[in-house]
Amino acid sequence: MAASNFKAKKRLEYKKPDFTATDIDLQFQLADDATVVRATAHYVRLSADPKAPLRLDGEELKLNDVLLNGQSCKYNVTDTELIVSEVPDDFELTTEVVISPARNTSLMGLYKSCGCFCTQCEPEGFRRITYFLDRPDVLAKYRVTIVGPDYGCGVLLSNGNLVESGIKDGLLYSVWEDPFPKPSYLFALVAGAFDIIEDTFVTKSGREVKLALYVDRGAYTRGTWAMQSIKESMAWDERRFNLEYDLDNFNVVAVDFFNFGAMENKGLNIFNSSCVLVDPQTATDTNYYTVQGVIGHEYFHNWTGDRVTLRDWFQLSLKESLTVFRDQEFSSDVNSRVLTRLDAINVIRSRQFAEDAGPMAHPVRPEQVMEMNNFYTVTIYDKGAEVIRMIHTIVGEEKFQKGIADYLARYDGQAATIEDFILTMETASLTDLAQFRRWYSQAGTPEVYAKWAWKSIDDNGNGKAQPALAANIDEKAIAAALNNEVVSDTQESANEECGCDENCKLVLTLTQNTPPTPNQSTKDPFVIPVRTSFLTKDGQSVVPPELPENGVLMFTKEEQSFEFTNLPKDTIPVVLRDFSAPVKLSAMYQTQDYINMLEHCDDPFIRVDSYMSLINAFVHQNIDKVKNGDLPEPTDIIKAISYVINDASIDMQLKAKLIVVPSLISLMETFKKIDLDGLDQTRKELSSLIARALASEYKDLEHKTRSSGKYKYDAQSAAQRALHNAAQYMVALGYLADDNGIKADDLISNAYENANNMTDRLAALSAACELELPCKSKLLDSFEQSYSHDPLTFDKFFSVQAAVSSEETIKVVRKLMDHKCFDITNPNRVRALIGTVGYNNPVALHRRDGMGYLLMLDVVRKLNDINPSVAARILDGLINYRRFDINRINKAEEYLNKMKAIPNLSRSVFEKISSALDSDTKQ
Repeated sequence: MAASNFKAKKRLEYKKPDFTATDIDLQFQLADDATVVRATAHYVRLSADPKAPLRLDGEELKLNDVLLNGQSCKYNVTDTELIVSEVPDDFELTTEVVISPARNTSLMGLYKSCGCFCTQCEPEGFRRITYFLDRPDVLAKYRVTIVGPDYGCGVLLSNGNLVESGIKDGLLYSVWEDPFPKPSYLFALVAGAFDIIEDTFVTKSGREVKLALYVDRGAYTRGTWAMQSIKESMAWDERRFNLEYDLDNFNVVAVDFFNFGAMENKGLNIFNSSCVLVDPQTATDTNYYTVQGVIGHEYFHNWTGDRVTLRDWFQLSLKESLTVFRDQEFSSDVNSRVLTRLDAINVIRSRQFAEDAGPMAHPVRPEQVMEMNNFYTVTIYDKGAEVIRMIHTIVGEEKFQKGIADYLARYDGQAATIEDFILTMETASLTDLAQFRRWYSQAGTPEVYAKWAWKSIDDNGNGKAQPALAANIDEKAIAAALNNEVVSDTQESANEECGCDENCKLVLTLTQNTPPTPNQSTKDPFVIPVRTSFLTKDGQSVVPPELPENGVLMFTKEEQSFEFTNLPKDTIPVVLRDFSAPVKLSAMYQTQDYINMLEHCDDPFIRVDSYMSLINAFVHQNIDKVKNGDLPEPTDIIKAISYVINDASIDMQLKAKLIVVPSLISLMETFKKIDLDGLDQTRKELSSLIARALASEYKDLEHKTRSSGKYKYDAQSAAQRALHNAAQYMVALGYLADDNGIKADDLISNAYENANNMTDRLAALSAACELELPCKSKLLDSFEQSYSHDPLTFDKFFSVQAAVSSEETIKVVRKLMDHKCFDITNPNRVRALIGTVGYNNPVALHRRDGMGYLLMLDVVRKLNDINPSVAARILDGLINYRRFDINRINKAEEYLNKMKAIPNLSRSVFEKISSALDSDTKQ
């Protein structure tokens, strides 16, 4: 289809189908280039129009036969539909098609991956398997017969329960029945040769469930952690949500070629091998943590996604955000709550805020889409999870649990909407969520400004503002806060000389504004739960009588004030604890306030945010000075980090984040317009100043946190390694800052050679590459010799080099694309090398001469015909180009227009490029 014919689908244009299917019988005769799929489905008319034809979705199918109730019939075929007219109200239709899994490089539908037949049907892949009503609001019961080829397919799997298997006519076959009706996107089939890890799980009602994890031959030991995670997930869902697994078996398959992380197909989850296979020698702590979380996520979909599914794809967040919230709570309970929460917040404040500020900004429930694959976004998943978390905050755990139970009971076996979910929550909690619904319909990131003042209380208990406050809360202070600058310490604060006696009250005033986004120029006020506490000058927590028991202030207007009494006059409000809403907060804090909160607040997010605010303020105030070599000593930051290093009570995962300068991407999100060169230089020089000033303390910390003995993965051990490797990096940087490259090289080289696990080994390799140490080539050669035979592990070889924050990285990536282990048809290889540049390396991507953009153009040209979904995803970092300087803007537009001119451009790529180029006209 020509790009000019691409049309957006709109949520409000949803119509019920004219027909539904109640049952479907699928028969597969598998072959690489000519798999025969025979489908017999029972259809029932829903439309009041007796002449409405049956329209079945289908793409890239060779049609052999169509039978209506066993008889030949008239039909029409287009590129996207099979149309059968003059059908009765209740009938069976049989189709037979031929497809070519081996030639299916899009990895949607049925395809061949490393000798294994595999499917991916979400969102609209089933239409590449057979003609059917490929939409989420058509739920049918499936019976699937699979006949394997005469070699390489000893395992034949589908959804549900195995009811028959054996050998017929010399070929292996199996028959599967799923007793639960499901939409076509949850269909799955896998056929191949695997090692099998088997176990059982006894549910709370006493049923024994057979568990099987299918992995590549020889990868058995690398799958045992995933099996443990499956059992932990099942037990946790019973404990926390009282949800029990419902089939006789639960199967998980790991494949190397997969567009997503995993897929929750009913009873047969298919995973990208990167989210299953781990062991100490090939996987990092982060890999272990990710496997545990992704296993949990897909298992939890059994109820929030499978048993209750979606009416249409605009409701995608209904299943994904609720399940992300559930997997975050799972990871918090079985791993580290501090790490899980801070990682979730980091995703929002870096990637999601950037998405909200870009041309593809959309609400948690989009209003229109051109290509649904483009809307598997951090807004849908991660911001959506924060919206669910806000509901939990507002109604409380007990009522939230009741709401979930009522929702699953009421809509079991149905296709639901976000409105259904919200209404159920309202009814269960007796809470009005009418205004709260704006979180689903309005795009963008609300900007909240917090100011406070002391007012006297007269004899009638009324507040009387003091004239001295005019100097405390002025337009300059507001502007400084909104520009991420700390209010000057020389400016009077709300606590000083307010002019009232001890009989005062603190008045906290919040204002909110949400900037325009594409197709939404004005926004109504959101409901923003603001979790708040109060801290005195000497770091003591105080609780005024007016503060709700849960500490949450319900902020619902453009401007709203809250009054508090019985507070010492040196008290400051600590606003947005635990990141209680996905907003950008600016406040009239002074430097000393941030230091106070960093040192004494018991909330990990507030401590991280206070630290980042000190860093941001320094960067904003000095980004112009760094070009002239005038960067001052960051005295306050150095003192703050020194305190953190020496406070043994601070959680080690938290401490690891508080002793290094935040990433460039995190710092970028505090700028409306980004001076990329100045920001990168400021960050690097700031890091060097800190490393040199605290050299002895970093060395001591690095020494104290060295691990010894055999590797094990648990929350405490992982936290210690994270802290050690952060300190080790700063020690090496400190050596370089003192022109002692030999010591830095020895430190990192020895760390690599002595590492007994991939976490420490990769940390050393990353440091060698990022710091351009002499040992870099030697360590890369060693890594290549050790792991080039293992594609999954070798992806780290690609990503660690692609992550180096340098314009020269583009040349390195170009060279690595010719490496014998790089395969552009494999999404994992593309994400590791090209995706790392696109997602995480703005310095390389936005190289001043445009060579980063040329790289993306060349890759998209190749991927457009191979796998358009992956081609579109690697563009996320490029399409926000308007935030940079005019030279980069012009270069980006030049290459985006060249991409737009690619022949037969896919809908996925076209939508992103067009949105980026047209973004100025959509505000």
